[in-house]
Amino acid sequence: MTSRKQQQRLLAWEKQLYEVEGLLHDVHQTGAREDIFRSPAQLLERFLTISKESISGGSDWKPTDQHRAVYSLLSDRLSAARTKYAAVLESFPAPRPGGQLPKEKLDIRNNKN
Repeated sequence: MTSRKQQQRLLAWEKQLYEVEGLLHDVHQTGAREDIFRSPAQLLERFLTISKESISGGSDWKPTDQHRAVYSLLSDRLSAARTKYAAVLESFPAPRPGGQLPKEKLDIRNNKN
């Protein structure tokens, strides 16, 4: 069984992970058509919009300066989200590979989880 302190650390870590996930897509989606009005579109929705525009325009037209500017802005945001995600993964409150597990985790017969 994990200690109360360990549970709090895991919950805090989960909240951080959820916040990073919220940078990528709308984590409050309900499936209703009005979702876009409730929460702003995030990175994945915006990249999908750009890709749909390129499909409808086809390869006959080169990207406009506006397309390039938006792509650059979203790419920078994606890079920042990747950095935050890596930091959250690095801060995972568990033993590192090769580290010691708590004794109660080693004795499977007595572990009630």
